[in-house]
Amino acid sequence: MRTIIALSLLMASTACAETDLTETEADDVALAIGSSTATSVELGAMTDAVQLARGRAPREMTFDGAWHRDTTGLAFAYGVTCRDDEDAAMPVCGAATHAAAVTVRASGSLDLPAVKSATTRGATWTLTALDGADDEIQLTGDSTLDYTTSDAFAGGAPTQTHLTYEASYREVALALTGGTARPVGGTIDYAVASDRTRGDEARSFTTSARVTFGPDGGAAIEVAGRHYHVDATTGLVARQ
Repeated sequence: MRTIIALSLLMASTACAETDLTETEADDVALAIGSSTATSVELGAMTDAVQLARGRAPREMTFDGAWHRDTTGLAFAYGVTCRDDEDAAMPVCGAATHAAAVTVRASGSLDLPAVKSATTRGATWTLTALDGADDEIQLTGDSTLDYTTSDAFAGGAPTQTHLTYEASYREVALALTGGTARPVGGTIDYAVASDRTRGDEARSFTTSARVTFGPDGGAAIEVAGRHYHVDATTGLVARQ
């Protein structure tokens, strides 16, 4: 049986390692990772990387030595260098690109009376087989996330959450369908750290997680021995 999970704000006044991770904390990690890998943030960055490497910059991008795109809540910057099938550097990325080195930087913030947040993301990816079929592209590399949010709702204790992770992409297969790149194979390994405070209470933990992509675009997530599924269509994360 699968149980759809939602982000929790439960607190405790301790610190823990992976072996002490509660079910609620594991759910939170799975939801954060699943939401990232199955939404426009990650898929959009992968799609932009593929299109830029093939010399097809989207119209809404601007260039000043790096490619820029602003999305809802985040500003992205991309650097791309390309090589052909003989491993020669290309002055301009295009249809002959076989491999590309891509850097991604993104940042954004939210500042409302009761809620504030700040996000910084980064990635260094290598794309290969770009001169092949749209379902044969391979991605490897690393990424990072640093996310902080705080709220001060009336009648409740102020809460602050700080989440970071480092991710390693291992032979992630991409399929470009309808103009969107979607992982259909391979894995991403995560090292996650979280700190939360609510009033005088504090809780911190570290854990590891792995995402394994399926051929339908869905994914399986494992967090500290607990298993989850990400629906390819809806992006919902369900506990298994």
